[in-house]
Amino acid sequence: MNSAYVRVTGTVAALPKTGLDGTAYVSFPISDGSNRLTVVAFNRCARGIIDATNVPPRNALVEVAGTVRINRPGERQIILDSPERLKVVRRPQTEDCRISGTGRGVTRPPAQQACPPSRWSGAG
Repeated sequence: MNSAYVRVTGTVAALPKTGLDGTAYVSFPISDGSNRLTVVAFNRCARGIIDATNVPPRNALVEVAGTVRINRPGERQIILDSPERLKVVRRPQTEDCRISGTGRGVTRPPAQQACPPSRWSGAG
């Protein structure tokens, strides 16, 4: 099943992790109610998502399309190759704009400006 191209719709299950130092990345788990997998983007794709302020908040409904990678049993990832492969279908009633791992940030209603992109590169 490695290298299969899939399209999945699910809910962002935790705060996304992002980084721009060295290899840029965006990573967040999604759940469709029965399965959980991690969506990841690197380098140019990750920078495109961050620069477009399209990093989805926790509890957002997203549609992603990418290549499946299974690192070990039960650990599934979807690798995005283009920022356009991430579509935020529905944002939650409030957006948690904390930066993963820091406990800092704000919660704002979705009618206001989207969550700012994270410039923090630590793991959460």
